[in-house]
Amino acid sequence: MLFRTIAIAATALMLAGCGNSMSRRMPIQMNPAPTAPVASEQLAPPPGMAQQPGESAAISNPAPQPSAQQPSSVATTGAPPAKEDLLGQWTIADSTSSCQLNVSLTGWSGGYRASTRNCTSEELKKIGAWNIEGSNVVLKDQAGQPLAALARTGERRFDGSLAIGGAVAILR
Repeated sequence: MLFRTIAIAATALMLAGCGNSMSRRMPIQMNPAPTAPVASEQLAPPPGMAQQPGESAAISNPAPQPSAQQPSSVATTGAPPAKEDLLGQWTIADSTSSCQLNVSLTGWSGGYRASTRNCTSEELKKIGAWNIEGSNVVLKDQAGQPLAALARTGERRFDGSLAIGGAVAILR
């Protein structure tokens, strides 16, 4: 009888450790997508060229604005990442959810193969490729179109923005 009571108590104690609180994921802290202020001013004439009297120094063709389809570049910390720094499994998160991102060096449209797993975000489900462009990691769809641009913000973290707007991060 005593053995049975001890066995039941030990089983109950072991099962108490299997509670739901142990399997909950901590939410990922998202850094806001960086935005640069925009300023406008008159430009001086190029060196060696004098401005003619009555001539305006205004620019006749303004610089093109980034397309809504292109993710904006983000501020970086340190040198551009090496391809080998990105290989393997990451957690990727946007403002609505997080899931797994797998990165390899298998050649693919516009770069190398990438895939996501268990994503609820429709935008993150589209990821099929990646590449390093300048100092940014660019995530692309199956056709090689940019979906997001991220920059290193920590040893094991990249933050950036989605082409459709909103913050995105990958971390280990």
